[in-house]
Amino acid sequence: MVVAFALLVGFSPPAEADDDARAAGGGGCRAHDAHLGVRRFARAVLCVQNRHRRAHGLRRLRASRGLRRAAARHARDMVRRNYFGHVSFGGRTVVDRVGRAGYGRRFAAGENIFYALPPRPTPARVVAAWMASAGHRHQILNGAWRDVGIGTVMRPPFRARGGVTVVAVFGSRRAGR
Repeated sequence: MVVAFALLVGFSPPAEADDDARAAGGGGCRAHDAHLGVRRFARAVLCVQNRHRRAHGLRRLRASRGLRRAAARHARDMVRRNYFGHVSFGGRTVVDRVGRAGYGRRFAAGENIFYALPPRPTPARVVAAWMASAGHRHQILNGAWRDVGIGTVMRPPFRARGGVTVVAVFGSRRAGR
């Protein structure tokens, strides 16, 4: 399992990201609107991720209630307790959070995390930051992932107003007991 995080402060994607950005597009996703509510922001992040996957010949990720629950809980916990990391203060990992969120008994999971200080970035900029990082890109373009949950809090995890914290939890259920 690859676990990655992203930090955005004045992010500008590298020039080589231009081809991916053009392929992913943003039309219909509201991907270039930074002033969306929590649910619409999350849906736009998913839409942009799926455009990148389609541009690379991969099937779209399905929204999962259990993964969304795990992602949202982690985003809220980071903001409430003022930290940024894949392991919570209580020692819980993405696998622990997904198991507790009711995704299933047998699964594989991975996670991208992100925060930005004001001004709030657009969903397209969040995904562009992830795509500019090898570990994050691997999560988004991993053909083994079938489902995703996006959790969003409209604040960064460090007592600032504005900005955003985003968690994307990827998963695949495994057959068997």
